[in-house]
Amino acid sequence: MEEVQGLKHATAWNVDSIEREGPEAVRVKASCSGAENAFHHPGPGGYCAFLLPTEPKIKRTYSVLSKPGAPQIEFLVKNVRGGLASRFFHTEAEPGQTLEMVNSGNHLWQSHWNQNPQHFIAFAGGIGISPIYSCLIHALEFQSLNTSAACTTAAHPSGVNCCVLSYLGSAAIRAARCSSCTRIA
Repeated sequence: MEEVQGLKHATAWNVDSIEREGPEAVRVKASCSGAENAFHHPGPGGYCAFLLPTEPKIKRTYSVLSKPGAPQIEFLVKNVRGGLASRFFHTEAEPGQTLEMVNSGNHLWQSHWNQNPQHFIAFAGGIGISPIYSCLIHALEFQSLNTSAACTTAAHPSGVNCCVLSYLGSAAIRAARCSSCTRIA
């Protein structure tokens, strides 16, 4: 397999946990199997593609929610009616199973944004908020203390919306960096 964004070959990943995040989403946490499979995190807004152990095998790409340097990667999977991959993660996958990562990359976050405080306006809907979430968390944690954020989410309690509201609801982040967080009905 050719090298793609830091992967020289497919790497094995163990499913560590699958947690329900809302009525239609699960959070999958996985860790790399073995030291020889060192993984270069794709960064905020990054993605990973897996070849899933379904019949037939299918390749699916997911936005990485976890921070660079985290011991696991995390991603959300929306339950899509009739979807082979979503059915796998929502009904068949179990901790201990192995996934094959075949690709990773990042076409969203620009490395020069780390140099100076930035202003961000981001739009996303549904599960599409996943890459925006990782960029928002990165910006809040690594930008200067003058960075502020306003977060407005729709009333639908999707898994990522719950994650964003929970994260922005923490007193330390809100006091240090978040000027306002609103929820519209």
